[in-house]
Amino acid sequence: MENLAHLFSMDMVMVTLRMAIPLILASIGSVICERSGIINLGIEGMMLMGAIGAVMGGTAFTSVPWLGVALAIIMGGLFGLLHAVLCIKYHTNQAVSGVGINIFASGLTLVLCKVIWNKEGLSEEVAQIPTITIPGLSKIPVLGALFTNQSPYLYITLFIVFISWYIMFKTKAGLRLRTIGDHPKAAATAGVNVKKYRYVSVILCGMLCGLAGSYLSIVQSNLFVKEMVAGRGDILRWQQRSSEDGILWDHSLQVFCLHFHRQLEL
Repeated sequence: MENLAHLFSMDMVMVTLRMAIPLILASIGSVICERSGIINLGIEGMMLMGAIGAVMGGTAFTSVPWLGVALAIIMGGLFGLLHAVLCIKYHTNQAVSGVGINIFASGLTLVLCKVIWNKEGLSEEVAQIPTITIPGLSKIPVLGALFTNQSPYLYITLFIVFISWYIMFKTKAGLRLRTIGDHPKAAATAGVNVKKYRYVSVILCGMLCGLAGSYLSIVQSNLFVKEMVAGRGDILRWQQRSSEDGILWDHSLQVFCLHFHRQLEL
C-alpha cells in the first residue's frame, strides 16, 4: 500500500516530469521536422552528440556549465544541418540518412572520448546544472514542489512546449509549415519557400535533440557514457506523427507507467 500511495504522490509527478524532459524536447523537434515533410530517424545520434557536447563544454569551461549546453545545441544543430543537406539538396533516402547519422554519432563519440579524455567510452566528471527554487511560488501548497529545487530544464521544456504549439497552430509560419508537410507543391505554388522552411525545421530539430541530450549528461548525470541515450530516440520514432499538444501527456504517461511497473515489482 505504501508503494501505491507513493505512485500518486507529488514526488511521483515530479520524477515523471524530470525523466520525461529529454523525451519531450526531442519529440517536439521530431514533430517539427516531420511537419516539414522530412523524416528524422537520426534523433538518437543527435541526442548523443548533444550529450557529449555538453560535457566537452563543461570540461573546457568548468565554471560555466551553461556554455556546455550551448555547445550541445550547436552540435545537434550541425548534425541536423547534415541531415537536411543530405535529404533536401542531394535527395538521399531519409531513413538511410537518419540511420547513418546514428551510426556515425555512435562511433564519433567513442573517438572523442579517447582523444579528449583518453578513456574508452567515458568522459571525466563535470559540473552539473544547479537546481533552482522560485521564491514565493515554492510556498504554494501541493504545487509548491514544482518550484522547489527543480532543474531549469523543466521550465525551459514547458516554455518550449507552449511556444512550439503556439507557432505551429496560431501563426502563419506554422500554417505554412503544416501545408509544406501535407502538400509541398501547393505551398510552392502559393509562393512559400519550401526548401527554406525544411532547412530551418530540420536544423531546429537537431538543436532540440542536442538540448535533450545535454540533459542526460549534465543534469541526470555529470559525465558522458557511451550510448547513454539508451534507445530514447528509437522510442520517439513511432510517435513522429503526434501533435504538439499531446507530447507532454504522451511521454509523461510513458514514464509514469515505467515507474508504476517498478513499484509493483518492489
